[in-house]
Amino acid sequence: YKRRVHGGGFYPHHSGGLSECGKGRGVGRNVNIPLVGTGHGDDVYTAVFEQIVVPILSEFQPELLLVSAGFDAVRGDPLGGMCVSPALFGWMVSRLQTLGQGGDGRLVLVLEGGYNLNAMSQCICCCVKALLGDSVDCEPIHELSAVASQLIADAVQMHSQHWSLTEP
Repeated sequence: YKRRVHGGGFYPHHSGGLSECGKGRGVGRNVNIPLVGTGHGDDVYTAVFEQIVVPILSEFQPELLLVSAGFDAVRGDPLGGMCVSPALFGWMVSRLQTLGQGGDGRLVLVLEGGYNLNAMSQCICCCVKALLGDSVDCEPIHELSAVASQLIADAVQMHSQHWSLTEP
C-alpha cells in the first residue's frame, strides 16, 4: 500500500501509482494499491487485503512470500498518517501463512521500519504471535467510507485486467 504525500507523488520515491502495473513480461505483476489521503484504518486495510491481495496471491500461488514489513501505517506513526491497529498486522500475517502453494506458511518477514518505536514494537509482537500460531484478535470492522470504497473499486478495476478480481 502506498500513501500519497505533498506534491502528488507517493512516498518515498514518488512512484506507486495505480496504473504502474509493470512492463514487458512483468505487466500485471506489479500491484500498487494507492490509499490516497490519511487516516485509513483496519476497515480499509482489511477490505483491500481480502478483495485484492488475497485473491491475487491465491491465483498466483507463490512458492514463497517475502514481506517487507514496514509499520508506518500503524496508528500513532508520525510519518504514515494511517490508523491501522497493531493487531491487524498480526492478522494479515496469519492470512498470508495460508496462501501460496499448499498454504504451508512459507513466509519471510523482513523488518523494514516505522517511526513510532512503541507502536512498532506492538506490531512486531502481534506478527510474531501470528507466526507462532497464536490467535490475534482484531478490532471490529465498520462500514467503509465512500472515499475508501471508491479507492478500492478503482484498484479492483485496474488489477482485474490481469487477475481474476470481482467488483466489490
